[in-house]
Order: sequence, then structure tokens, then C-alpha cells
Amino acid sequence: MFSANRLILPAVAPQSDRWSCGPNSATRLLQFYGHAVNYSQLKQVTAKKLLFVATIRGQEISTGTPPRVLQSVISVWEKDHTKLKQNAQLPDLLQVLAQNKPAIALVRVGNISLGKLTIPALHWITVTGFDPQSELIFYTDTNSQNYQISYAEFDHQWQLNLSKNPVTALLRLHGVVPRTFVWVDRTPT
Repeated sequence: MFSANRLILPAVAPQSDRWSCGPNSATRLLQFYGHAVNYSQLKQVTAKKLLFVATIRGQEISTGTPPRVLQSVISVWEKDHTKLKQNAQLPDLLQVLAQNKPAIALVRVGNISLGKLTIPALHWITVTGFDPQSELIFYTDTNSQNYQISYAEFDHQWQLNLSKNPVTALLRLHGVVPRTFVWVDRTPT
């Protein structure tokens, strides 16, 4: 049985565009582990590895940071301690959090409509804890604000619910699958 815990993570400059929630969350995670990195630095490292960035009908569209890219960016500092789990279950994530290790989870926060094409709006958040009594997940968003969400709502967003279209096929091809999270598997110092 797990007990409630909640980590406090370093404040990071707010996300400044539509694609860099991954590097923003990674900055927070790496600073938690004592690395002297900043958001601008991680954006630069990550931007070189993005799959697709374009402006369509005046709207910036990007695949954002695919899971394996986020893992590889974090592993620049954390080497083999950087872990990626996909198609996870909630107890998998809770077990990591119970060890006082924050995790970065990919969730769906809505849709982006491009005429007849609807694509998922996906977002990386840093999960900082949970309370099994009230069934709440705690997380820090890319604006450095702390939030809570019910287990059920988190799990719904974490499932991604990707429909079949060319964009989601591209996302799947690059490792965007339900219930994905990245974490550093070592005890913080």
C-alpha cells in the first residue's frame, strides 16, 4: 500500500511556445536532481530532434517532443538512469512516485482543429506525487504552478485516445503511445 507524498520541484521559466513542454518539464526534473541546466538550453538541445514544425493556416503545428527524444535529452545528464515506460498502468507510476522520484507524463489536453482534420493536443507534465486516500495525482505544469487531478481524470488524459488519421499515425510511428512516462531512476541527492 502506498502513502501520500508530494515533491516540490524547482521553479522554471514558463513554457514560451507551443511545442516545448517536454524540455520545460525535463529542465524541472534535471534541476531536481541537481543539474545546472536551464529551459533555454534544453529547448536548444531538443529543437534539433523534433520531427515536424510548420505553420498551417497561421497556426504553429509541431509534433512536440517524442518520448524517445525526451528520454535521450535527459540522458545527456542522467545517462543510463533515464527510463521510459510506455503502456504503463497507474500502479507503475505510483511506484516511481512512492520512491520520491518525479516523473514526466504525456497527457492529452484537448484537440487542435485544422479544417476537417482534428489532431490531439498532447502535453508533458511533471508528476510530483499522489494521495491514495483521496485518489489524487499531483503535478507541476509548464507554468511552474502545482495542480491536482483525480486518478480517473489523469488516467483518461494519459490514455491519449488517438484516433486514426495521418498525423496520429506519424505520432505512433515515433513512439507516441498511451500511458507514457519518463523518469530518473536514482535517489535524488
